[in-house]
Amino acid sequence: QELITLIQQYLNTADKPRTDGVDTVLLMMKPSALPGLCALLGDLQHAAHQGLVANVLVELAKDTPEVVVKHLLDRRPTFVRNLLGIITRWNNPKLAEGVEKILRYPDPLIKREAIRTLAGLKPSGSAAKLIPLLNDADEGVRLATLKPLLNGHYTATFALWEPIVNADNFNDRDPAEKRNIFHAMRVTAGDEAVPYWTTLLTEWGWTNRKKREDLALLAIDALGKLGTPAALAALDTGSKKGTTALKEACVTAMAGTGRHQRTA
Repeated sequence: QELITLIQQYLNTADKPRTDGVDTVLLMMKPSALPGLCALLGDLQHAAHQGLVANVLVELAKDTPEVVVKHLLDRRPTFVRNLLGIITRWNNPKLAEGVEKILRYPDPLIKREAIRTLAGLKPSGSAAKLIPLLNDADEGVRLATLKPLLNGHYTATFALWEPIVNADNFNDRDPAEKRNIFHAMRVTAGDEAVPYWTTLLTEWGWTNRKKREDLALLAIDALGKLGTPAALAALDTGSKKGTTALKEACVTAMAGTGRHQRTA
């Protein structure tokens, strides 16, 4: 521990400190030094020195990763980002649970990094932990969340999507974001989302008619790409009950789906 303290003081205070051999010294340390090495990583001020210690931890802590994982709740973003980098390099799915605990981290950059790390460790399974992040105030966090959800490996019930798409302000989102959310819903929930989209095509009031129609057109796009019998039945319903623009869009989508199925 004394040696680690000396190294920390030297690297942080010396003018142009030399790092030759520092990693060799650190790699010779016993497992009991791991907590001290984690503390060293958190206390170092320069990125190059942090990278050196992170490389050492990748080697020394791979058999006892919990020593690193428990520091993820630290409130220093740079430290946590370095820890996530180490965990990413280990690529051990068992560490996903530890990463899930910081999906609500105060710093949006760390949240994005945590989402990417989690998607690498657990690239399939339930999307229950990811979907609520689509309500995050930071657009970058929402985009980072959509990326793994669109890859087709996660599953979700429509009940998980309901708080997102039935929120009063859902229609205020950017059109591209709404489209991506519908497609993420398509690949994760499939036919479970069809009744919701059918409602968009058939239930009309006089309030926000234009916005409602725009949302319905996005629903038609998702239904066309889903292409299941239930999706086609919804499009058929829309072709009879929607507005003129929606009827035409439903017919076009059905024709496109039929063509796609013939060539598939």
